[in-house]
Amino acid sequence: MASFNLLVRRSTKARKESRYPWTLNIFIYVVLLGFTSGLAFLLERTFTIDAFLTQQPNGVPGHASVLGGLSSQDMIWVQTFQQAKTGEQESFIADLFNIKTHASSLQHPYKNHSVFIPELFPEQLLPGAQGSGSFTQSDMASVLGNAMNSPAVAVTDTPLGKLVRWPRWGIRVACRSLPDPALHLVPLSPSNYTYLYLPYSLIGSLAADLQLQVSIPPLITPWKPSATLLRNDTLPAGLDPSTIYTAYVTSDDGSPHVWVFFTLDNGTSGKGWTLVDVHMVRVKTAHTPNGSFLATASVNGTQIGYDVVICLEAVEPWIVEAYNITGRSPYTTRILEPGNTVGKLNGTPYPGVASMLDSSNISEAYLPPIFSARKDMTAESKGFNYYPSPVMVKFAGEGGALDGGAYTKLSPSSMEAVIGSWDASRALPYLVGTGYITAETREDRIIGTGAVNILYLGLVLGGTLLVGIIADVCIPRLPGGVPLRDFGVLSSITVARSALRRLDEVGRAPDSDRPGPNQPDSDAERPPSSANTPPSPGLGPEFYMDLDELRKKIGDVPTGAQIERSTSPLLDKP
Repeated sequence: MASFNLLVRRSTKARKESRYPWTLNIFIYVVLLGFTSGLAFLLERTFTIDAFLTQQPNGVPGHASVLGGLSSQDMIWVQTFQQAKTGEQESFIADLFNIKTHASSLQHPYKNHSVFIPELFPEQLLPGAQGSGSFTQSDMASVLGNAMNSPAVAVTDTPLGKLVRWPRWGIRVACRSLPDPALHLVPLSPSNYTYLYLPYSLIGSLAADLQLQVSIPPLITPWKPSATLLRNDTLPAGLDPSTIYTAYVTSDDGSPHVWVFFTLDNGTSGKGWTLVDVHMVRVKTAHTPNGSFLATASVNGTQIGYDVVICLEAVEPWIVEAYNITGRSPYTTRILEPGNTVGKLNGTPYPGVASMLDSSNISEAYLPPIFSARKDMTAESKGFNYYPSPVMVKFAGEGGALDGGAYTKLSPSSMEAVIGSWDASRALPYLVGTGYITAETREDRIIGTGAVNILYLGLVLGGTLLVGIIADVCIPRLPGGVPLRDFGVLSSITVARSALRRLDEVGRAPDSDRPGPNQPDSDAERPPSSANTPPSPGLGPEFYMDLDELRKKIGDVPTGAQIERSTSPLLDKP
């Protein structure tokens, strides 16, 4: 600030003319001081620091309890379904499942097949939540409360997000077309029935495809044809009853899509459920010009095509990871591995909370929702005899078609995707009620990163170098070419002020006191020595006298102590 005041005084007050460009130098130093003050600001602009939340999948785990199973209270609806005496009661109970909100299904590739799981419902990780399996959720709209009564939460108090891992039920499906349809399929018997025979070899190959170790006991030991054949119908020629796991018979009632399932593992093993899922379609060939069928038959003068695919569905526990953070609903991030418990737990971390996912105590829980899911799958085909339904078109791999005529042929790979997604959305959510299970949690961390903008940094450093060169060139020098001790404006003015003032007085001496043209002043006009710094333009030779000669003319230069005592008077003197 002192240098700026000095510049103002020298510019506004009348002063004696000086050969030394003090005003220009002071102005340059004011500019340099401003640049020096802003140098830190400019350097800060070249460095960018970002802070963000990052998930810690390999961080130190904690434990928590999450909603993930069925309690004994939730099993009441299962007992009600089992005690149903009539088909009307079963249909009524099955319809209870269909009026509930279906979950979104997620697909994860695993080996040669995919795992299907339902997405979390929004309140699943909140305290006191209840899943679809509790059947206590209201289907009516909730009444909005007064939003102004909600307590304000500071941003700094908002908790960080967490990765949560716990075992959840998932589905894998393997499907194959019925082998040797001439032997295992009777489209229309003399008694107007359709017979389907399931060989042991087919079920064994499906289990091997899913890499499952399952025992395949016959439903009836041994299977007796008399228990299946109706009226005067007989077995197909060449069929060996000992190779048949079971048989399915249905009347020709015009339904285009018929199904049935049999359980191989009803859940008592504790590792989940395994069931055989049979799907047969009966389509009027006139509706499907590009259709291909395993067998055809004439029904009341109409040509009907038959196709059959058998699937093996495994419901197993999988370790699944979800992300939970304030401000949005929790969502699933990935499926990690098969398993019914997380980490290595010593006992039960929380009283009354299960440490693993076990189907042995809820073995009957999966049959009602899967029955409801199949009933819902075929509901859209009722009333349209022998006409393909939208689900059947999806089974054929033509999901984008808008007409049943797009049906071609049942595709096992397409059926695996459709059935897995369908059951994960409509059956698995009912395996979550009010039961809690132990989960692992890993809290997010706040990570900071820094980056340097090379272009901006180069410009700032280049500008600094340029300003440094200007500062060095414009620094006043003491008589005799002696440099100043620093770059400060005040020190240079203070040291040189008295000496330069005397030089100004000598330069303005009367002409009579100056040497004439024929009397050269050897001291004044003597050319500078080659060892000295060459004269600056416009400053005159008297600035480059030897120090001894200069002392003879103007006396000694003030010492440091004298400078300190005389700084203020010199600066304030006009």
